[in-house]
Amino acid sequence: MPREEGAGRSVRASRRRSVLTRLFVALAAVTVVACASTMAALAGGGAPGVETEHVSGLGRTGAVLNAVVNPNGSPVGECYFEYGTSESSLSSVASCSYLPGELETPVPVSATLAGLAESTTYYFRIHAKSTAGESSGTIRSFTTMPSAPVANTESAATIGRTGATFSAYVTPDDSEVTECFFEYGTVPGELSDRVACSPSPGAGSEPVSVHGSVSGLAESTVYYYRVVARNGYGSEHGGRTNFETLPSRPKANTEPAAAVAHTTATLRGFVTPNGGSVESCSFQWGSSSIEEHTVPCEQVSIGSGETPVAVTANLTGLAESTTYHFRLLASNSHGTGMGGSEGFTTLPYLPKVMIQRPGELSDESAVLRAKINPQDEAVSECRFEYGTTPGLGSLAPCNLLPEAGERWVQVSAPVGGLASSTTYLVRVRARDASGVTYSKLESFTTYQPGLAPIVSKIKPGKGSSAGGTAVTVKGENLQGATGVLFGEVETTDITADSPDSLTVIAPGGVGTVDVVVLTESGESATTSADRFTYTKPIIGEVSPGHGPLAGGTEVTVTGSGFEPGSTGTTFLFGKEPGSGVECASSTTCTVTTPAAYKGKAGTVKVTAKVAGKGSSSAPGAVFTYEG
Repeated sequence: MPREEGAGRSVRASRRRSVLTRLFVALAAVTVVACASTMAALAGGGAPGVETEHVSGLGRTGAVLNAVVNPNGSPVGECYFEYGTSESSLSSVASCSYLPGELETPVPVSATLAGLAESTTYYFRIHAKSTAGESSGTIRSFTTMPSAPVANTESAATIGRTGATFSAYVTPDDSEVTECFFEYGTVPGELSDRVACSPSPGAGSEPVSVHGSVSGLAESTVYYYRVVARNGYGSEHGGRTNFETLPSRPKANTEPAAAVAHTTATLRGFVTPNGGSVESCSFQWGSSSIEEHTVPCEQVSIGSGETPVAVTANLTGLAESTTYHFRLLASNSHGTGMGGSEGFTTLPYLPKVMIQRPGELSDESAVLRAKINPQDEAVSECRFEYGTTPGLGSLAPCNLLPEAGERWVQVSAPVGGLASSTTYLVRVRARDASGVTYSKLESFTTYQPGLAPIVSKIKPGKGSSAGGTAVTVKGENLQGATGVLFGEVETTDITADSPDSLTVIAPGGVGTVDVVVLTESGESATTSADRFTYTKPIIGEVSPGHGPLAGGTEVTVTGSGFEPGSTGTTFLFGKEPGSGVECASSTTCTVTTPAAYKGKAGTVKVTAKVAGKGSSSAPGAVFTYEG
């Protein structure tokens, strides 16, 4: 290579190095000037240096605004944040937590905001002022948090044997609910299973009804559940509630026994198949233990429906005056349903006794009278006890001893030597193999000496069993009548027409009775001329007026013309006779309904029969069999 060419290259290279050197020097000078300018802004002289920073402590209604202020050597007299809901209108002011001072270093400042609107975007910046000037920072923004939704757990909407539908209300509080579900389980503190809410609660302000359906649950099991709702802020748990799934085994309800007698009784109950075929139905019963005996239900087929079916079982050969307990059992392939325990006590064979008003009462004598029901066992002793004080003291044997049976038997005993115008107390006593029974105390007063009344004719000779018939009584010595007896029932509704004529209003009664006039001098003797006959019985009401097809409902029948006791009155429900009749008076009886005729549901007429006379129809004399 020629030396001239090498020398030229060396010169050109030297020139390039000189140019680059001058360029680097110039750039360094510019950089120094720029840094000096920036440091001057933050560290020396002039208006305060400010820098708006991000918020902290953000919540639903509050936030903490943050910034940095450099006083630049001049005391800062004002320091505050401007904020608002738009960049063009920062109309609210919050003072810095303290003034930054007057040094030449950056100082962090803040302001705490409260009372903000939820789910709202705010804009803010820092502003500082000193004697050297004032500065505003860059505008920044933040959005407050939404409220958590309100969750209210409700009772289950539907409950089955293996499934259920949960129910709840969720109020979104104007924030989108991002998740909603029910959590459930068999242990209150371990609700590990979930099912989503339907529908989604959305983002409105009103409560939304939500549900969750689950299946595959265990039968006859208690489950706990609650609703959970979540949005961008957080989650809310509703209150916990519970339910029990239905059983598949039959449900057995034991009912009180019916037609309880001395040695017999009818056990009753209801079986609900719960959708499964009932394979067995029985009653457990006993006196020493409820599991002592078992008797099958009389109903051969109970079915597999969802409605209760009445079942019964008749017991015989029971011991008298004995308490028994029983319960109903029903089984299918899923298990056995057991009803509660019920009890009953068989009737004793002690005779029933009823004291009556004495007959043929005069100033010094009377015929003591009573009724006795032997209760199926012969009476071995019968006597009247009477006297002028509760100590009684005088005895008179009954004219007969009632034999075994269940009908009321009339007994009497004539007594004399009584004091005139004197009050006596009397009761009857009867004994059988089971023990002694006393009647209540009854009183009577002997007459003063004088002419006893005489009844020779009455008109009309018959009237309504409900009473109210005006009867004219003809005879002698009728003046001053204090009462008139129609059988055992006394009336004082008397109009004295003359010494030989009275008009009285007949009370209610039954059968054919003697009409006896009472005066202070005595009472009229009974003859064929004083007979009064009550017409057929009347049924006014049957209560309750409805019951199951299987019968067994004990009802109370009110009306008139019933024969007191358990044998004189019979009742028909349509074509079927009732059982267990017991008439406490001529106006009230209880009776147990029979099964519906041919098992058909519907309303039937209820009729009574006394001494061959059937009752008249009345609107309330009906009973409805329910299917």
